[in-house]
Amino acid sequence: MVRTRLKLRDIRTIFRLIAEIRRLGDEPNDWRPYMIKELVAIFRAELVVSSEIYVLPTSDKGVWNVVDIGWGCDASGQAWRIESTTRETDPATYDILVRDAGKAPAAPTSDSRLPIAPTEPMHQGRSFILSNQHLPHINAIDQLGIHRGHDDAGYFTVTDHRLLRILHAELGRFWRADVLTTARDPSRDLAPRLKQTLDLLLQGDSEKQIALALQISPHTVHNYVKALHQRFNVNSRGELLAAANKAEKQFVPRLSRE
Repeated sequence: MVRTRLKLRDIRTIFRLIAEIRRLGDEPNDWRPYMIKELVAIFRAELVVSSEIYVLPTSDKGVWNVVDIGWGCDASGQAWRIESTTRETDPATYDILVRDAGKAPAAPTSDSRLPIAPTEPMHQGRSFILSNQHLPHINAIDQLGIHRGHDDAGYFTVTDHRLLRILHAELGRFWRADVLTTARDPSRDLAPRLKQTLDLLLQGDSEKQIALALQISPHTVHNYVKALHQRFNVNSRGELLAAANKAEKQFVPRLSRE
C-alpha cells in the first residue's frame, strides 16, 4: 500500500477550520454551513454535503424512513438547508446498515430511531468521497461528502481522502457521549435575565452594579446569582466565573438531534 505524506500546511488548514468551527458556537445552523463553504474552497469541490442520518421504523416489514438533516453547498458558495425523509427498502443506498432489520415492524414515532451503523467508515472515490462518523449514543450517522466534477480540478487524491477523514474524525471526538457529557455548557438555554446577570458578572460587575444596569432590585440580582450557583453546581462567585469560562472554552459543535 502506497502511503502519501501529508503536507504540514494541509494539516494546519484542517485544524484551523476545526478551531473556527468551535469559535462559531454550537448551533448547527451556524457551524455546518460555514464548514461546507470552507470545504468547497479547500478541496476545490463542486458540491459538499454535511448531514446527520437517522432511520425510523414503519408499519411495513422491510421498509424504513431515512431522515436526512444538514446542509449542502455548491461551487458558487451558495449553501442550503437539507431536511428530508425518504421511504427506503434498502438503507445501504445511504451506506447504512440497520442493526435490528430482522425484527417485527413497529409503529413509528418522532423519536423511535433504530440502531444503525455505517457500511464502511469511508468511501474513497476518485470524484466523490464520503466519510461516515458513527454516533451510537443517538442512533445516528454523521455523513460528510464532497463531489468534484470530472472536468473541474482532476480526481481526488489519497491526500484528499486522508485530510477529509482527519477533519471528520476530529469532529467525531467532540460527539462521543462522554465528551458531550463533560463539555455540556450549563449556560445554554438560560433565561434572558440569568444570561444577562452572568454576562455582567463575567465583565466584573458587582451585584449592585448589575441591579443598576438591569434596573431591578439588588435582592432580585442576588436571587439570580444564587440560581446561577445552582445551575453551575458551585458555591462562590469565583467558582462560578471559573466554571462559566471553562464551559465557554469547551464549547463543541452541537448535533441537530442530540
